[in-house]
Amino acid sequence: MSKIIAIVNQKGGVGKTTTCVNLAAAVKAKGKRVLLCDFDPQANATSGMGVDKSVSNGVYDVLINGTETAKAIVSTPYGDVLPSSKALAGAGVEMIEMENRQFLLLRTLDLCGAWLDAQRGKADADEWFMSPEADASFLVPVLPMLRTVQNEVLLTAGAYTKLLARKEACEALNESLHTNLASLYLHIQLACAENRLGRTDAARQELETACTLAVPDGLYLPFSR
Repeated sequence: MSKIIAIVNQKGGVGKTTTCVNLAAAVKAKGKRVLLCDFDPQANATSGMGVDKSVSNGVYDVLINGTETAKAIVSTPYGDVLPSSKALAGAGVEMIEMENRQFLLLRTLDLCGAWLDAQRGKADADEWFMSPEADASFLVPVLPMLRTVQNEVLLTAGAYTKLLARKEACEALNESLHTNLASLYLHIQLACAENRLGRTDAARQELETACTLAVPDGLYLPFSR
């Protein structure tokens, strides 16, 4: 099970950023996977991890623009980072009219946690997270990534038939939102499920489809399983 450690204090200059950056680096040095989520619009933890805070809006784009969480994460030698930027300073005002706005940060972290757990071979995501009710807590553009994480949990749990049954619905969602990365992950996951069920021809076909999607944009990282 992944652990979430929050470094929070209303007062400035008390060592939040220093603690966060060094803790992340120390955990990474121990051979663990770590994701530092920077929710401070000053973005000093972001730059402290070696990420240019002027390049990406990171967590702001996830919350306001519906950017897929996986696309916003930046990998560094000291750990992965969900970066911040000065744009986050105005997010509170922009979120006033959003439904379930009070849960957006929590659900984004739930998504990250479920993905990391699945990558570590643990399929113990909350029952709510795997249910249709979860959709209401995410912005529509995030739903393809939610499906990707749910599929990964099913794959890790060995629920191969259940994963395969989701194919058409996931394909339709990805196509409607033009989400190439989620489509790529879907076909890799389907290939894994088919292979585990002994259907090698079907697995090969899904993998060929994934390769076709990956080549134009050079999206090769999803294949590193």
